[in-house]
Amino acid sequence: MNLSNSDRIEYQSIMNQVLVGYLGLKDSGNSSRVIPVNFALDTQTILIHGAQEGEKYNHFSNGSGVAMSVVREYSVIPSHWMGGEYACAATMYYKSVYLRGTTNVITDIDGKTAALNVIMQKYQPGGNFRTIDINDPHYTTALKNVGILTIVPTDVQVKIKLGQFLETYQRRRIIERLEDRGTDIDRLTASEMKKMLEEKGSDKF
Repeated sequence: MNLSNSDRIEYQSIMNQVLVGYLGLKDSGNSSRVIPVNFALDTQTILIHGAQEGEKYNHFSNGSGVAMSVVREYSVIPSHWMGGEYACAATMYYKSVYLRGTTNVITDIDGKTAALNVIMQKYQPGGNFRTIDINDPHYTTALKNVGILTIVPTDVQVKIKLGQFLETYQRRRIIERLEDRGTDIDRLTASEMKKMLEEKGSDKF
Protein backbone atom coordinates (compact mmCIF):
# COMPACT_ATOMS: atom_id res chain seq x y z
CA MET A 1 0.00 0.00 0.00
CA ASN A 2 0.98 3.61 -0.52
CA LEU A 3 1.51 4.41 3.17
CA SER A 4 4.38 5.64 5.30
CA ASN A 5 5.26 3.57 8.36
CA SER A 6 3.41 5.96 10.69
CA ASP A 7 0.31 6.01 8.48
CA ARG A 8 0.40 2.22 8.22
CA ILE A 9 0.34 1.95 12.02
CA GLU A 10 -2.57 4.41 12.21
CA TYR A 11 -4.40 2.56 9.43
CA GLN A 12 -4.17 -0.75 11.25
CA SER A 13 -5.20 0.85 14.54
CA ILE A 14 -8.24 2.57 13.03
CA MET A 15 -9.36 -0.53 11.15
CA ASN A 16 -9.00 -2.68 14.28
CA GLN A 17 -10.85 -0.24 16.58
CA VAL A 18 -13.73 1.00 14.44
CA LEU A 19 -16.73 -1.33 14.31
CA VAL A 20 -18.65 0.07 11.32
CA GLY A 21 -17.33 1.03 7.91
CA TYR A 22 -19.17 2.43 4.89
CA LEU A 23 -18.95 0.80 1.48
CA GLY A 24 -19.46 2.87 -1.64
CA LEU A 25 -20.91 0.79 -4.49
CA LYS A 26 -22.28 1.39 -7.96
CA ASP A 27 -25.02 -0.89 -9.22
CA SER A 28 -25.56 -2.14 -12.77
CA GLY A 29 -27.43 1.06 -13.57
CA ASN A 30 -24.47 3.16 -12.40
CA SER A 31 -26.38 4.48 -9.38
CA SER A 32 -24.32 5.05 -6.23
CA ARG A 33 -25.10 3.59 -2.84
CA VAL A 34 -23.42 3.62 0.58
CA ILE A 35 -23.81 0.53 2.79
CA PRO A 36 -22.75 0.29 6.46
CA VAL A 37 -20.92 -2.96 7.29
CA ASN A 38 -19.07 -4.69 10.07
CA PHE A 39 -15.59 -5.75 9.01
CA ALA A 40 -12.25 -7.08 10.19
CA LEU A 41 -8.72 -6.57 8.92
CA ASP A 42 -6.73 -9.74 8.31
CA THR A 43 -3.17 -8.67 7.44
CA GLN A 44 -3.88 -6.78 4.19
CA THR A 45 -7.35 -8.17 3.45
CA ILE A 46 -10.62 -6.69 4.72
CA LEU A 47 -13.24 -9.31 5.60
CA ILE A 48 -17.01 -8.78 5.58
CA HIS A 49 -19.68 -11.39 6.22
CA GLY A 50 -23.24 -11.47 4.94
CA ALA A 51 -25.72 -13.34 2.78
CA GLN A 52 -24.73 -15.27 -0.34
CA GLU A 53 -27.15 -13.27 -2.43
CA GLY A 54 -28.23 -9.72 -3.08
CA GLU A 55 -26.70 -6.54 -4.43
CA LYS A 56 -23.61 -6.50 -2.22
CA TYR A 57 -22.73 -10.16 -2.79
CA ASN A 58 -23.24 -9.85 -6.54
CA HIS A 59 -21.04 -6.76 -6.65
CA PHE A 60 -18.21 -8.55 -4.85
CA SER A 61 -18.67 -11.74 -6.90
CA ASN A 62 -18.17 -9.76 -10.11
CA GLY A 63 -14.80 -8.52 -8.93
CA SER A 64 -16.00 -4.91 -9.16
CA GLY A 65 -14.06 -2.16 -7.47
CA VAL A 66 -15.22 -0.69 -4.20
CA ALA A 67 -14.59 2.33 -2.01
CA MET A 68 -14.71 2.27 1.78
CA SER A 69 -14.65 4.94 4.47
CA VAL A 70 -13.93 4.33 8.15
CA VAL A 71 -13.99 7.04 10.84
CA ARG A 72 -12.83 7.00 14.46
CA GLU A 73 -14.68 9.86 16.15
CA TYR A 74 -13.10 12.04 18.81
CA SER A 75 -14.34 15.18 20.58
CA VAL A 76 -16.34 18.09 19.24
CA ILE A 77 -14.42 21.31 19.95
CA PRO A 78 -16.73 24.28 20.67
CA SER A 79 -16.02 27.52 18.84
CA HIS A 80 -15.65 29.56 22.04
CA TRP A 81 -12.66 27.44 23.14
CA MET A 82 -10.58 29.03 20.39
CA GLY A 83 -12.45 31.84 18.67
CA GLY A 84 -14.59 33.63 21.21
CA GLU A 85 -17.96 34.23 19.57
CA TYR A 86 -16.62 33.36 16.10
CA ALA A 87 -18.66 30.26 15.16
CA CYS A 88 -16.27 29.10 12.42
CA ALA A 89 -13.74 27.97 15.03
CA ALA A 90 -16.02 25.04 15.95
CA THR A 91 -14.68 21.71 14.76
CA MET A 92 -14.58 17.98 15.43
CA TYR A 93 -11.52 15.79 15.82
CA TYR A 94 -11.24 12.39 14.18
CA LYS A 95 -9.06 9.77 12.53
CA SER A 96 -10.22 8.38 9.22
CA VAL A 97 -9.36 5.94 6.46
CA TYR A 98 -10.52 6.17 2.89
CA LEU A 99 -9.61 3.35 0.56
CA ARG A 100 -10.30 1.83 -2.81
CA GLY A 101 -9.76 -1.84 -3.56
CA THR A 102 -10.54 -4.96 -5.50
CA THR A 103 -13.28 -7.31 -4.38
CA ASN A 104 -13.79 -11.05 -4.23
CA VAL A 105 -15.71 -13.70 -2.31
CA ILE A 106 -14.45 -16.67 -0.31
CA THR A 107 -16.36 -19.82 -1.24
CA ASP A 108 -14.35 -22.66 0.28
CA ILE A 109 -15.26 -23.81 3.79
CA ASP A 110 -11.70 -23.58 5.12
CA GLY A 111 -11.44 -19.97 4.00
CA LYS A 112 -14.82 -19.09 5.47
CA THR A 113 -13.89 -20.71 8.77
CA ALA A 114 -10.65 -18.75 9.06
CA ALA A 115 -12.35 -15.48 8.11
CA LEU A 116 -15.18 -15.88 10.62
CA ASN A 117 -12.73 -16.58 13.43
CA VAL A 118 -10.86 -13.35 12.58
CA ILE A 119 -14.15 -11.43 12.65
CA MET A 120 -15.11 -13.00 15.99
CA GLN A 121 -11.74 -12.07 17.49
CA LYS A 122 -12.42 -8.43 16.67
CA TYR A 123 -16.04 -8.23 17.81
CA GLN A 124 -15.86 -10.61 20.77
CA PRO A 125 -12.24 -10.36 21.97
CA GLY A 126 -13.14 -11.75 25.38
CA GLY A 127 -13.89 -15.13 23.87
CA ASN A 128 -16.69 -17.14 25.52
CA PHE A 129 -17.75 -18.74 22.26
CA ARG A 130 -17.10 -22.06 20.56
CA THR A 131 -14.24 -21.62 18.10
CA ILE A 132 -15.64 -21.92 14.60
CA ASP A 133 -14.43 -25.26 13.25
CA ILE A 134 -15.32 -27.07 10.04
CA ASN A 135 -15.50 -30.31 12.02
CA ASP A 136 -17.97 -28.92 14.57
CA PRO A 137 -21.52 -29.91 13.52
CA HIS A 138 -22.88 -26.82 15.26
CA TYR A 139 -21.34 -24.70 12.50
CA THR A 140 -21.98 -26.89 9.44
CA THR A 141 -25.10 -25.06 8.24
CA ALA A 142 -23.79 -21.60 9.08
CA LEU A 143 -20.54 -22.15 7.18
CA LYS A 144 -22.44 -23.43 4.17
CA ASN A 145 -24.84 -20.49 4.06
CA VAL A 146 -22.67 -17.51 5.02
CA GLY A 147 -21.08 -15.26 2.43
CA ILE A 148 -17.57 -13.94 3.06
CA LEU A 149 -16.63 -10.86 1.05
CA THR A 150 -13.09 -9.55 0.74
CA ILE A 151 -11.45 -6.27 -0.18
CA VAL A 152 -7.77 -5.99 -1.05
CA PRO A 153 -6.91 -2.28 -0.82
CA THR A 154 -5.11 -0.75 -3.79
CA ASP A 155 -5.11 2.85 -2.55
CA VAL A 156 -5.35 3.94 1.09
CA GLN A 157 -5.51 7.43 2.56
CA VAL A 158 -5.24 8.12 6.29
CA LYS A 159 -6.36 11.48 7.65
CA ILE A 160 -5.96 12.63 11.24
CA LYS A 161 -7.42 15.79 12.72
CA LEU A 162 -6.39 16.22 16.34
CA GLY A 163 -5.27 19.83 16.41
CA GLN A 164 -1.78 18.94 15.20
CA PHE A 165 -1.46 22.13 13.11
CA LEU A 166 -2.22 24.44 16.02
CA GLU A 167 0.44 26.15 18.10
CA THR A 168 1.56 24.22 21.16
CA TYR A 169 -0.09 26.66 23.57
CA GLN A 170 -3.39 26.29 21.71
CA ARG A 171 -3.19 22.52 21.89
CA ARG A 172 -2.44 22.70 25.60
CA ARG A 173 -5.48 24.94 26.11
CA ILE A 174 -7.74 22.48 24.31
CA ILE A 175 -6.31 19.54 26.28
CA GLU A 176 -7.04 21.35 29.55
CA ARG A 177 -10.60 22.11 28.51
CA LEU A 178 -11.17 18.55 27.36
CA GLU A 179 -9.98 17.27 30.73
CA ASP A 180 -12.21 19.78 32.51
CA ARG A 181 -15.25 18.71 30.49
CA GLY A 182 -14.24 15.17 31.32
CA THR A 183 -16.39 12.84 29.21
CA ASP A 184 -14.93 9.48 28.19
CA ILE A 185 -14.36 10.67 24.62
CA ASP A 186 -12.81 13.91 25.91
CA ARG A 187 -10.32 12.01 28.05
CA LEU A 188 -9.43 9.82 25.09
CA THR A 189 -9.01 12.86 22.82
CA ALA A 190 -6.81 14.60 25.39
CA SER A 191 -4.68 11.47 25.72
CA GLU A 192 -4.19 11.26 21.94
CA MET A 193 -3.29 14.95 21.76
CA LYS A 194 -0.75 14.57 24.57
CA LYS A 195 0.83 11.64 22.79
CA MET A 196 1.19 13.64 19.59
CA LEU A 197 2.79 16.53 21.47
CA GLU A 198 5.26 14.21 23.16
CA GLU A 199 6.14 12.57 19.85
CA LYS A 200 6.71 16.01 18.36
CA GLY A 201 8.95 16.89 21.29
CA SER A 202 6.96 20.07 21.94
CA ASP A 203 5.84 19.21 25.42
CA LYS A 204 5.96 16.75 28.26
CA PHE A 205 3.07 15.73 30.47
